[in-house]
Amino acid sequence: MLKFISLLGNTKYTPCRCYLDSPDGSTDICWYVQFALLELLEKKGIVPDQVVVFTTENAYEKNWIRNHAKEDAENASGLYALLQEYSDRTGAVINNVMIPDGKSEDEIWQIFNKIFEQIGEDDEIILDITHSFRFLPMLTFIVLNYARFMKHCSIRDVYYGLVPQKEGEHTPILVLTPFVTLFDWTIGLERYLSAGDASWVHELTYSEASRMNKEINRSESSVRASDRSLLFRDPKLLRKLADAMLEFSNIMWTCRGQEITKAAAALKANIDIVLESAAHERIKPLSPLVELLRERFSRFSTQDEVRNMIEAARWCLEHRMYQQGFTILQEGLITLGCKNAGISVLDEEIRMSLRDREDVVSRHGALVKLIDSMCDTRNDINHAGWRPNPRRVSVFQKNLAKFISDAEQILGLAVEGCEGGEAKHLKPVMLLLLSHALTDKQRRDAQQEFGISQFISMPEELSQKWATIPPELDNLSDYLMPFKEWIHQYAGPGDYALIQGDYGATFELVEYCRMRGITAAYATTTRKAVEQVNGDKVTITRQFEHVRFRRYC
Repeated sequence: MLKFISLLGNTKYTPCRCYLDSPDGSTDICWYVQFALLELLEKKGIVPDQVVVFTTENAYEKNWIRNHAKEDAENASGLYALLQEYSDRTGAVINNVMIPDGKSEDEIWQIFNKIFEQIGEDDEIILDITHSFRFLPMLTFIVLNYARFMKHCSIRDVYYGLVPQKEGEHTPILVLTPFVTLFDWTIGLERYLSAGDASWVHELTYSEASRMNKEINRSESSVRASDRSLLFRDPKLLRKLADAMLEFSNIMWTCRGQEITKAAAALKANIDIVLESAAHERIKPLSPLVELLRERFSRFSTQDEVRNMIEAARWCLEHRMYQQGFTILQEGLITLGCKNAGISVLDEEIRMSLRDREDVVSRHGALVKLIDSMCDTRNDINHAGWRPNPRRVSVFQKNLAKFISDAEQILGLAVEGCEGGEAKHLKPVMLLLLSHALTDKQRRDAQQEFGISQFISMPEELSQKWATIPPELDNLSDYLMPFKEWIHQYAGPGDYALIQGDYGATFELVEYCRMRGITAAYATTTRKAVEQVNGDKVTITRQFEHVRFRRYC
C-alpha cells in the first residue's frame, strides 16, 4: 500500500504557492503544504492509497479542524476539510492519528509506537517532514528504518517544504530522498566491507538505477540530444558495479579459484569507471563511499593470480569466512606447485599426490611443507569437527592468519614489495587493439624495443566490435566502455597498448591509456610496389613493410 505520512503542527502557517520542479507548476495559494504536495504528486500520476497525518491535541484544534491563521475569515476550515475534498476526488483514505507532545522520554516512545503502528507489511512510504518539530524528523526516520526491517516497508520519497517569507510567494518543496539513499549506501558498503555481503548494495543499486531511469524519462524532452548518452550512462554504471560486487562475493563464498582474478579485475575496473563519472551530479554523492571500495581492492592485482590467491584468503580471514579461506589458500598453493613443476593443474590425482613427488619436494620444499601443514586444520573444519579432539573455534582464525603470513614469506609477496597493492610485472605486456595480426618482425621489434613479455589480443567479440565501429554514432563513450574495461583488466602502469583503427575511437582509448600510465603506440610502415611481367601483362602489387613502433605524443 502506498501511504503518505506527515505531521501537522500548531503554528499559524503563511499561505503560499508550492512547487516541486519549477515555479511555473505552482499550486494555487494554500496554507497547508500537505495538501499542496498531494496535488503536485497527483499531477505526476502519484496518488497514495492512504494519507496519515499525526497531530497533537493542540495541532488538532488549531490546524486540523480549523485554520487559526484565518480566524476572522468566513471559511476557517483546517487541513481536514481540504483532504476530504482530495479524498472525494481520488479515493485516498484520510486518517488522523493523535500523538502526545513529546515532553518526556515516555511520550517520545508513545510517538514512536504510534507511527510504527500506522505502517503495514510491505507499505511504500511518502514522507513529508515539513512541519516535524524539534526531534520529530529524526524520530520519524528512525521509526521508518525500524519498520523497513520489521515490516519490509520502503521509503519512496521524502519531502520538505521551505517556509515562505511572505504571503503568496512561490515556495519550493525539496526532495530529500537522495540523502536516504546515501544513508542506505553507507550501511550497504559497510556491510560489504565488514562482512563481504553485497546483497544490500545490489538491491539498493538496482532500485536507485530504476529511479534514475524514471527521472531521466520524465525530463528527457528537455534534454539536449548530445547529453542523453551521459544521462543514461549512470544507471548502467551503478548496475555494473553492483553486479561486479555480487559476482566477487559469490566467487569467494563458493571458492571459485580460477575466477578470482577475473572477478577482482572486473570489480576494480567498474569502481574506477564509476569514480570517473563522479562529476555528474547523480553519482557525485556516492564518490567518497566508492573510494573506500577502491582502497580496499587496491590490494588485488588485475593479473597476478598468486597475489590474488593470498589476498582472497586474507579477504576470507577479514570476513570470518575461515573454511573458504583455508580452501582457497591451500588449493591455490597446490596450483602454484603444479605450475612450477610443469604439470597439469586440473588433474585431481596429480593434485592429490603433489606432496609425494620428489621433483616438486626437492625444488619447492618450503611450499610443500606449508601445504602439508594446512591439511589437518582444513580437514577439521570441512568435516564439521566430527573427529577426535576437534579444534576450538578461535583456532581457525589464528591458524589462517599464520598460514597467510607463511605463504607471503615463502613466495616473497610481502605488501611492501608492491606499489599500491599491485604485484609488479617482471616484464611489460602489450595489448593489441587493431584489426589484423602482428607479423613476426613486429613481435621481435616490440620485444627488443619495449621488453614485451606477452602480447594480449582482444577476445573475438571485441575484435568484431573494433572492426565494425558504426559511423553513424554521435558519441562513442558507451560503445567503447567494454574496451576500457578490457584494458583495465589486462594492463597497468608500465604496460603498452598498440592501438590502430577508427580515428575517434583511437583518440579516446589513447587518452584512457595515458591516464593509467599505459604507453599507447602505433606501427609505421613503408609501402613498396612490386612489378611482375607475364608476357604482355604487368601486375603491380603493393606490399606494406613494418618500419618501427611510434608512441602517441
